[in-house]
Amino acid sequence: MPGTDRERRSLGSGQEPPLVNPRILSAFVRGRTKERTARVLGIYCDELESKLIRLETAIACEDVNALQSLAHSILGSGALLGAENLIAHGRHVERTCVAGDVDWDSLGGMRQSLRDTHAIYARLLSPEVLDDELTAMMAQDQSSAT
Repeated sequence: MPGTDRERRSLGSGQEPPLVNPRILSAFVRGRTKERTARVLGIYCDELESKLIRLETAIACEDVNALQSLAHSILGSGALLGAENLIAHGRHVERTCVAGDVDWDSLGGMRQSLRDTHAIYARLLSPEVLDDELTAMMAQDQSSAT
């Protein structure tokens, strides 16, 4: 179980979108081994870290095209895993870029929020937590299939 109050709130209640939509993540896990799922989710976290670094560069350079592209990428990869919080951030930034209404100063706060969210994902997807969660999801999947 996630440890901090923010992590618990972000998993389904409160003002922020939940970190993960359990139905979407469960559908992603279905039919995969625990090891393969852990490997894919680890790659996801690594790629997200890379995208966040590039996002920071795009903000620092005020590069609307790069920012829009990265926001779209974060939105898409977040949607694959049901990462609701990242989807919301990505959608907001992408729409702002398309509208041509980028407030570069306010994006600094969003950048920190994305970094905080990534840190939570990294903990939630750590081998220790992930192993227990995947075991529970896969057991639930198998019981509902029978």
